[in-house]
Amino acid sequence: MAPADMERPEGVNDSKKLSKVARERVHERLRGLDNVSRAVAYRHASYIDEHGVRASLRACYEEAIGKLLGFGYPVVAIRIDGQPFVLEVGGHTPEFIVKGDIHDWYIGAASIVAKTVRDGIMAKWDTEEAYRGYGWAKNSGYGTKAHTDAIRQLGLSDQHRKSYCRKLETPDTCEGVLDLFHP
Repeated sequence: MAPADMERPEGVNDSKKLSKVARERVHERLRGLDNVSRAVAYRHASYIDEHGVRASLRACYEEAIGKLLGFGYPVVAIRIDGQPFVLEVGGHTPEFIVKGDIHDWYIGAASIVAKTVRDGIMAKWDTEEAYRGYGWAKNSGYGTKAHTDAIRQLGLSDQHRKSYCRKLETPDTCEGVLDLFHP
């Protein structure tokens, strides 16, 4: 959440166009601004498998927006990156902007915060015994060859979305991975 008349903070861009170091630098800059508030919400892989991506996104949007509204600042607009769907939170209807992180610096800043926080969580998993060996800090959960090789060797962890692996089950991605997972 940021003032409507705020100028774009230095370095804010589409998070995918920034290196990890640049994202972290911009994230720290955003954290240091008194007039910018942040809220992040996430759902566990098992929740996404059970409820689906759209319902999970809805739950996250509702939670994060609810946290921000709880700060009590006046709201001019709520903008979200992506395909629109019906959503109302606290009497406000967000505007969805396809490729919003490119077209709207506020969304770009939010994408930097979200990606940096997520990358931090995954780097922490690399230090936890149950999740060692998957290379989370390097792959950020993406289906790189090294990541899928690790899944084949170690099996799926509880942090892996089984529904996603099932969808991608091809010779070069998750082939045979689901056979390694025994609920």
